[in-house]
Amino acid sequence: MATLSELLAAARAASEASPEEVARLRVALLTELDADPELAARLHGLGAAEPDAVQRVRARLGRSLARRRQRAAVGAMVAVAAVALLSLLLRPAPPVLLDAAHPGTLRTLPGVVIHHAGDGRVAGTEAAPRVAWEQGDLDVEVDPARGIDLVVATPDARVEVVGTVFQVRCDALGTHVGVTRGKVAVACGDGPARSLVPDEQPITCLPHDPGRLLGRARTLRAQGAPVDEVLASLDAALAVSSPLDLASELVSTRLAVLVEAGRTGEARATARRYLEDFPEGTRRAEVEAFLRRR
Repeated sequence: MATLSELLAAARAASEASPEEVARLRVALLTELDADPELAARLHGLGAAEPDAVQRVRARLGRSLARRRQRAAVGAMVAVAAVALLSLLLRPAPPVLLDAAHPGTLRTLPGVVIHHAGDGRVAGTEAAPRVAWEQGDLDVEVDPARGIDLVVATPDARVEVVGTVFQVRCDALGTHVGVTRGKVAVACGDGPARSLVPDEQPITCLPHDPGRLLGRARTLRAQGAPVDEVLASLDAALAVSSPLDLASELVSTRLAVLVEAGRTGEARATARRYLEDFPEGTRRAEVEAFLRRR
């Protein structure tokens, strides 16, 4: 069984208390344990029938008191450790805004290093940091020995990790996640989480928000991607309920893509859909002119 001094030393290590705080704890423990009216009453009631009776009882009770002190010290140390652990788990991490104009490395969280070049926000607690990443590149290192529950959330994905090195890129095409060391769980949108380890291909989560799907379609179009790939993003966005102005923009973009590809029949059908669904649409005159030309 550990001594009181050893237990106090362990308490200091667990709670990061100063030597003065540990000394005050020791004095408080001994004071409380020595103030034992029950023991005093038992000693007082022994009388003196036998010359050495008091000495024998004192010795026996001394051993009992020592055991009580030790048990009390163990309980106190467990309580101190529990409080220290709870304090770590609940201690809020100072919120930090990450700005694309100021890329760099964030080291304010114990056991976590974040290399950032984009826009986002770090919040949560020291034991459970939460990173909301909007766009750009993010490289994260987490010390596996600390058991930190870190989560990176983008508009398209959720990445959960406990001890690893991984990368997140969030751009107009989606969210791309790769692992250098350890393992992460990646959930795309509302789908189930998938494990990702270093020897596997990075996971790309496609946008599921209509606005981001429109941005993906525009980026693919600018990059000269296959027409069907561009249309797939637009159709996925149109399948989701959207504000009127966004839905109008999706249909008009679809029309422009089809016209560029020379797919006249599909373009005319999309033009008629635009006029029916958006009678007050800002591109109505252009769409009507297209139908007259054809």
